[in-house]
Amino acid sequence: MFNNDTWFDPAYARSTFRPITNNALDLGTTALYWSKAYINQVHGASTLGLGIAGTVGYSLAANSTLSFTDSNSRIQADTSDGSDNKAFYVCGGGSNITSRGAVIFIGGNEYSGYNGLLSLSSGNASSAYVAITAPSATSPTIRFTLTSSEQWRMSGVDLVGYDTALAYNQITRVDNLGRLILCGGTNSSSSNGASLSLGGATYGGTVGLIAGNVSTGHLTYHAPHASARHMFLIASTEQWRMSGTSFIAYDTSGNSILRVNNTGVLQLSGGSATSTSNGAVIELYGISHGAVGALVLYTGNNSSGHLQYQVSHASALHRFFIGGTENLRLSPTAITGMNSASTSWLRTNDTGYAVFGAGSAAAAANGAMMYAYGNSHASNPGRLYFYSGTGSGLMIFEMGLSTGAFRFRNASAVSLLDISDTQFYCNVPTGGDHSWRVNGTQLMNLSASGLRLPSLTDAAAGNDTWYYSTTQSKACYKNSAGTVNVLY
Repeated sequence: MFNNDTWFDPAYARSTFRPITNNALDLGTTALYWSKAYINQVHGASTLGLGIAGTVGYSLAANSTLSFTDSNSRIQADTSDGSDNKAFYVCGGGSNITSRGAVIFIGGNEYSGYNGLLSLSSGNASSAYVAITAPSATSPTIRFTLTSSEQWRMSGVDLVGYDTALAYNQITRVDNLGRLILCGGTNSSSSNGASLSLGGATYGGTVGLIAGNVSTGHLTYHAPHASARHMFLIASTEQWRMSGTSFIAYDTSGNSILRVNNTGVLQLSGGSATSTSNGAVIELYGISHGAVGALVLYTGNNSSGHLQYQVSHASALHRFFIGGTENLRLSPTAITGMNSASTSWLRTNDTGYAVFGAGSAAAAANGAMMYAYGNSHASNPGRLYFYSGTGSGLMIFEMGLSTGAFRFRNASAVSLLDISDTQFYCNVPTGGDHSWRVNGTQLMNLSASGLRLPSLTDAAAGNDTWYYSTTQSKACYKNSAGTVNVLY
């Protein structure tokens, strides 16, 4: 025990123990106070203070608190530049292994195997984690820097790339073997929320956008500005562009919208679902689908729903091809069969009929019409009817060539009637006859056996006509004056 009156002679020891007025105990020579230890009550508790040349550097309190007095205090290794081959561990447990607790590792630049490493490791316990906390209540941030330049800043709601010298900031994996996944839920399962998956090249290089598996889960691509656009590129070449009003193919060599296989159907809908109750629908079937490569166009199930094929230019055409060969062409003035072998307009069965009308409805009041009946039609089997409209009541058959003719043939391709500019040729096959009738009444009949005149009474016969008089029972001629002359 030392008191204020006790001194040790430096001749017997190189160290001097002497009390001073602040109750400190000095250890050192009489010429140089190189170290001191003291106990005082400065902080309200017993404190062990250590210093050099009379200046306290740090102190150790009774509650195991190590305090530093300098504004730039350091804990450092006793190494030199280029030979910083030592490291520090700060341990939460009784050893520097995570099975004992959390560990901070601080390595010098020349520390073997872990050059310049700073490692923060949580303890190996089920509830252990590493927490970096900025507890400010106003605008807390966690900042990440490289070479004194801020790269990233994390606030309570954002992770912001802060390196303005770069054109972009990156979040990457250490290799190309796996995926980087950003999750809206507790893991990458869609049952927990939406996720964004970025695959490395070895993993396939895929980008996966997956909505959460809930009824309201959806993918939203949003470009807020009115003139902004979505651009889709492959190998740096723009393939598609989506603006606020259109979806445009941008690859001038050709573009396709495809399915992954041939067994399904690709649908385009004008409504909120692929049902005609919602709007018009286009269905494109794969060749291996049950519909076998069909293209189906549906109008919406509405009274004003209709199919419209429109070309804008006055000389533009609608062209229909089968097997690469044009079969039908629609111009503003004509429907043209383009198949040089034959062209047919057919029904799907023989029990109905087809109508070609020049008006807005299949009625004479709207215009001329032609009815073509199937052979199995119930009341008009195989018949062809021509009707003139009620406007002028005319039915005109006109030849475009002066040497042409109207020719009517029977089922055996025998000409029954030929009408041209130079002749009126009527032919009746053997056993047949020619009859001229008005309102069903036969006026004259010509057969291979002779000419049969119409049978009329003298009173019914018109002036200047030939007829068989049922009054005279003879062939007669009634002249223009009305006098009946018996011919034999």
